[in-house]
Amino acid sequence: MGRPGPPVPDLTAMPEAEDQDELFEAALERIKERVAARTVDGTYPVGLDDELDAHFDRLASLGRLDDIDAVNAAVARVRAAPRPSLERIPSTSRFPGGHAAHRAVQTVVSRQLNGLIEQLDETRTAVAAALERIVAFVEPIGPTSGVEITARLAGMADRVSRVDQALVAIRDLERRVGELEARLAEPPA
Repeated sequence: MGRPGPPVPDLTAMPEAEDQDELFEAALERIKERVAARTVDGTYPVGLDDELDAHFDRLASLGRLDDIDAVNAAVARVRAAPRPSLERIPSTSRFPGGHAAHRAVQTVVSRQLNGLIEQLDETRTAVAAALERIVAFVEPIGPTSGVEITARLAGMADRVSRVDQALVAIRDLERRVGELEARLAEPPA
């Protein structure tokens, strides 16, 4: 694996201290020593502490959960969002015969689009269920902030980020399908 490095400080040995700030500072110092030792011996990559600091800053910026009703309302909006469907894709056109061309394209690609729409709907349903579980998990905590809640929310924030990325991809796909239909509807040059 790796070559032996300097001895790693014992993180379980807590100094006698009455003040919580002193305990925290002592623990933080031992962690810094451990990271430095493991960076020197090659266990941790150079710059890991900066990367972790940046990650903590992102987590800490999540703030407080003061209004669970607003969170529940947002989840309800996800649940109430209309189901994706081909009928929601307009086939109108400003060009003569464009409507017929759009409908023809839609007919040709409808099998693939219906499969995609079914997958999107399944994802939408799964996202709504996941959000409801997140709310059920977070709601009992109440309006609290701190490292413990930040750590719990870190995983949730990553999942929500992935959902946001999926929604961006869906919107891009809708845009691209519209552009394809428009190109197919244009009269040949």
